[in-house]
Amino acid sequence: MKNKISDKNMFQNFEVKAYWFLNDNQNSGSYGFLKYNAGQDSVFEISPAFCDKTEQFNSPSPYDICGISEYGEIIRGIGYRVGSSFNHPGLSIEKIQFFDFSIDNFRDDSFSPKLVNFSATDFNYWFPNQKFSIPDKGLGVIIETPKATEIGKIKYDNFDYILKIGYANSSESQNYNHKFNIRMNTFLMLEADQTLAENKTMQLIQKIIEMYEIIAEPASLKDVCYIEGNKKRKLFLNPKYKNFLDNKYSPNLFFLDYNDVQSELLSVINNWVSSSKELQLLVDDYLLTVNYRSVIENDLVNYTQGIESYFRNERLTLRDKINKFIEELPESYRELLSEHVGNTDDWIGKLVSTRVFLTHGDRENMAVSNPYKLVQMTKIFGFMVRIFILQKLGITIDKPKILNKFKNVLTTHYY
Repeated sequence: MKNKISDKNMFQNFEVKAYWFLNDNQNSGSYGFLKYNAGQDSVFEISPAFCDKTEQFNSPSPYDICGISEYGEIIRGIGYRVGSSFNHPGLSIEKIQFFDFSIDNFRDDSFSPKLVNFSATDFNYWFPNQKFSIPDKGLGVIIETPKATEIGKIKYDNFDYILKIGYANSSESQNYNHKFNIRMNTFLMLEADQTLAENKTMQLIQKIIEMYEIIAEPASLKDVCYIEGNKKRKLFLNPKYKNFLDNKYSPNLFFLDYNDVQSELLSVINNWVSSSKELQLLVDDYLLTVNYRSVIENDLVNYTQGIESYFRNERLTLRDKINKFIEELPESYRELLSEHVGNTDDWIGKLVSTRVFLTHGDRENMAVSNPYKLVQMTKIFGFMVRIFILQKLGITIDKPKILNKFKNVLTTHYY
């Protein structure tokens, strides 16, 4: 069935008819339509309002709501009553807002998954996408999907996971002349010997996506599915769209291919999920500039705030912290920076006085006010923050390709 919800991902809109009931009480429910719009609040409308007991649904507290779709899938989620219309016994239509919800393809309550698949935007293009084979079997076409490729073991919060790259094919008919498109989808898999704890596993998934954002580009979680044999639980987390939808947007003119980091990727992920609070704060401030488009002044403040957070346990001025941050970069980067900006101490001074002016409005020290110079300085500084993070996570950053990226940032003109 092509219209099954379990075939959708979090970026696809859909509408489904279902029988809805509160708190697992299947004997008292109503039919209604769930309308899911990616990046927006999901709302479903039911009539009559749970057998006209509207007074029981006026509490500000959330309700456990279940539904059985027209395809037999079980929908489970949390909802609030957000309005009604035709408020007359037997005719009232209730509007209920859904937050995160799941879709099960089974009805019993037993579910102990040890495997979860997940993907994010552009995973198909970054991770290696294996070719599938179409053997000649005489009648029809048989598509053989390649087996999952194991990357290695991840330890997170005293729990061991095996990380794999998985593949799945999908086909789409073009017309009635037996023409169809075949697409190979690439995703990641986390497998364990014990039942996966959903909250902990979701935290790890988000961590892995953050690692991808640092290495490559902005991303949003697209698909999450827990699996136990033939039982599947698909999550819909109502994602918000990010800047990656604009293909021309490149925050730092920097992109590392999978082949650039393949040999180090497993250790990098393990370093990241077990990293210090200080490094996590630095990454959080850095990713604000990646995931949300803002004015260049805000980017500069976020970068400097990240550096301050990283060295928060040291009694140093902001200028000393930035100087120490630069000193911890390889000599090749420091030399290139000096060749481009001149005296590095003077450049740091301008950076600090600009930040002070932006946050405190102190004009006593002249800030960099020329828009072109401000953008140029911020882009260079942001790239160096990113390189610093990659170095702390274990990526070899003095590779010729990465150094050439730095040269490009130094010489790019921004208008």
